Amino acid sequence: MSKAEVVNYLKESMALATERIKSMTDNQANETIDAFAGKKLKRYIPVLFVQDHMANHRAKANLYIRMKGLKPPLTLTLIRLIIKNLPDRLCLSL
Repeated sequence: MSKAEVVNYLKESMALATERIKSMTDNQANETIDAFAGKKLKRYIPVLFVQDHMANHRAKANLYIRMKGLKPPLTLTLIRLIIKNLPDRLCLSL
């Protein structure tokens, strides 16, 4: 894949994930589901896990980019956009 294709894929994936999370109702968010190794969790817990996991990978990628003497693209802008588009009930305090 080219760089442009990877960037486009990531943008489309983020848009789809954001759309699905935003469309989740309170009842759906509080449903108990089977998740990770047979554990039973409320549906919103894996969403928070994924949010934290993505932030961790983004931080590592940004560190690598900075170590190469480059400026990471849209760091705060992207984070604010992601958080702004999540339902309030799923956002962590910053």
